[in-house]
Amino acid sequence: SAMNDNNLAKAAASFSKVVSMEPGNAAAQAGLDEIEVLFEQGLTAALANRDPDAGRDLYSDYSLYFSSSGRWAEFGAALDQMEQEVRLAAAQEERIAILLERVEENIAMFRLDEAATVLDQAIALNPNHRGVVAAGDALIAAEAEAAAIEELWSTYTPEIGRAHV
Repeated sequence: SAMNDNNLAKAAASFSKVVSMEPGNAAAQAGLDEIEVLFEQGLTAALANRDPDAGRDLYSDYSLYFSSSGRWAEFGAALDQMEQEVRLAAAQEERIAILLERVEENIAMFRLDEAATVLDQAIALNPNHRGVVAAGDALIAAEAEAAAIEELWSTYTPEIGRAHV
């Protein structure tokens, strides 16, 4: 049967057809009710997994048979919100990647103040992002290296320079 094949839409269609032809068929109504629960479990899982494609596919089929359900509008709104959140997260990830590239470029050119400013922008977007943490570590290392070079140059005299030649 369609339920055994995990084809909820096909099972819903079969049970709906029987219920429409025999409104008093309790077994068919029970099967349809069970399919509704399975759809709702699938939708809930898609939302929890932040999987808009699976969610939309299930919702499309769910809408065909259970649009009068009290949860139909709730699932639709939840899917819309999740899709917006997924798009926002992707845009944020892209923005952080661009900022981290700029941090890296500024560190390589020892423009450490500019690197720190750009890193602050990335931190504002997501302070726990793995790349932000790594860029922060790289900036700290570059600042230490710059301080060591500055210290070395602060003790430099032409006589010391000639002695090393």
